[in-house]
Amino acid sequence: MEKRSVIGPKELMGSLKHRVQKMLPFYSSQPSSRHHSTRENRCQGMRNVAVVKVSNPQHKTETMLIVSFAVLIFVVFFSSFSNTPPFTGNVVQDAVQINQCGFNRWENGKTHVLTQDLVLSAGIDCLNIQEKQDIVLDCQGYSITTDPAATFRQPPKGIYLSGNRLTVRNCRIANFPWTGISIVGNHTLLEHNTIENNREGVEVAAIPAPRFGFSITSTTLQNNLIQNNVRFGVVMRGYDSIVRGNVIQGNGRTGLALVDTAVVENTVLCNNNRENLPDKKDLKCGGGSNNPSQGQGNFIGTLERCFVLNALAWPTESDYQACDQAPPLSPDVGVPVQAPSRAPRDAACPSHQNTECQEGSVCRKLFVRGDPTHWSGSKYFCKGPMADGGICERNDQCGAGKSCVNQRCTAPQQQGQEQAQQQEQQPPPQAGRACVNNADCGDGLRCLSLICQTRVCSETDGGNDPAVPGVITLDNSITPNIVSQDTCQNDASVLEYFCLPSHESSRQVMMCPGGSTCQTNAEGVGACVAPEAPPHPPAELSENDACGENIPTPCRQGLLCRKSNPASQTLQCLLPSVQGGFCESTDHCSAGLTCQTGHCLPPRQCRTPADEQAHGGDCNHCVSMPELMRYIAEWNNQDPEQRQLSAIMLVTQGYYDSLADPACQQA
Repeated sequence: MEKRSVIGPKELMGSLKHRVQKMLPFYSSQPSSRHHSTRENRCQGMRNVAVVKVSNPQHKTETMLIVSFAVLIFVVFFSSFSNTPPFTGNVVQDAVQINQCGFNRWENGKTHVLTQDLVLSAGIDCLNIQEKQDIVLDCQGYSITTDPAATFRQPPKGIYLSGNRLTVRNCRIANFPWTGISIVGNHTLLEHNTIENNREGVEVAAIPAPRFGFSITSTTLQNNLIQNNVRFGVVMRGYDSIVRGNVIQGNGRTGLALVDTAVVENTVLCNNNRENLPDKKDLKCGGGSNNPSQGQGNFIGTLERCFVLNALAWPTESDYQACDQAPPLSPDVGVPVQAPSRAPRDAACPSHQNTECQEGSVCRKLFVRGDPTHWSGSKYFCKGPMADGGICERNDQCGAGKSCVNQRCTAPQQQGQEQAQQQEQQPPPQAGRACVNNADCGDGLRCLSLICQTRVCSETDGGNDPAVPGVITLDNSITPNIVSQDTCQNDASVLEYFCLPSHESSRQVMMCPGGSTCQTNAEGVGACVAPEAPPHPPAELSENDACGENIPTPCRQGLLCRKSNPASQTLQCLLPSVQGGFCESTDHCSAGLTCQTGHCLPPRQCRTPADEQAHGGDCNHCVSMPELMRYIAEWNNQDPEQRQLSAIMLVTQGYYDSLADPACQQA
């Protein structure tokens, strides 16, 4: 009797998977090739499948064992699931909506959902959840990114998590100059997220407890796509962490940096530039003193051995480490990662594919040039479909019903006409041939960028107008387009680009006219902007308004331009000063009052010229006519002519027989 080999859990699961694939037409119809030359797609097939070995069952006994073990897996899973503290057990159903970065009205025990893409243009973090618990953030497939034109005082993060039992799911976090998601709380769950093109993808930023007094426990990363980050894909600190069902690939330095203990299951680590796992950790069962982490079902590839896994082409036994007493595989391994939201019009599309752009836009190449402080070169952007005659690389960059013929978008009727014209041309067209000068090209072609082709120049400001922000485009028929934009040289001048009749471009420095200054708009294009006209001054000034020689507007009728008190340094439109009020002259006083020693007071009574002299002439004259004549005689030495003249002068100056005046009766 032939001795059978012992069938372990790995072989049982592989055999079960093999039987399932035979029952599904989709699986059986797919190719099983493992090799592909394109490095960028080497890990794609691992995203949605559990990584186990396949063994073909040969005996009925194996079949019974497979079924029994499958039942055991589900029993163990549900029993363990019920004993695990839920991350969102206290979350209620009435979701809080979020539509912008900087949201701060977090409510414990509630689900918070994004209603649109979030773009950070200022601040430190787009979303910051601090000292909260039992919160779910569901992005619903929307993106959290940064504004490419924004500048930050310090590098921002996408999401900052500090609390207990926080969950983030269905998000795309991209293009942050620091960390996509930073975790400094306990019992955190990240699932079904795409985290890409950041400096670090995910960082669990615990500080060792013996030294600083706190650490992080129970962080779970489940079914996430973490790729193309500048340095680390994941930096996992803290204890009792779980990394399950993730794809971590294409990161610039390290895929998964395990600092403390973790369990890693069914995770793909592939094509990370320096290393997939640091320190050559192999995630063996139970770990060890130098390798406290453990794992099962992981595919940890090298640059030489990472290959395309089409459909059900599985890794070999040497591609992962298995545990004899490992926990069952998570049932949600292989759930597709949430697809990232599509880029809006004019946004970059690094993949060069239309699927990265919103519906109605195509991904096509432009050459950007202008401000020397900005990067120049060919880039891909989401733009509208090309019109007839537009430059194209493939058919899907042209509008409906058009095709890309000779790198030009052409309608069917035009295609037939162009084909007929091409057949009539003798000699054959020279477009696309290498050249040194125009003589090397045929009629209608020029030697541009050492290639025979045509060029059309267009501009947005309609000429050489420094007051209009302008962009010119040199639309080459073969080589990439060249885009140049008006640029501020300084506050008083602009470098203006414009088209020539020959469909070439030129530029010149133009001074800003009429006191205008050169300013750069939100698109980075410079133009001369006139200052805003000052507001019209009022027709007259109101009470308490400032007044004076430098203010041409007069005070309203009935108001005087004067100081309100001796200490004041400014003049104001004020009413005449009342009795006892401050004054600098009698003009500042109300009617019937005179300015005496800086105050408005009633006039004094003067019976003699001596009184008048003593009071500075500011008084009422209370004298009788005989007294006046006596005074005149004394002044004029009894000269009759002088006496008569003096009497006339005294009368004109207000000296009269006024003893009957009531004011004089009080003197």
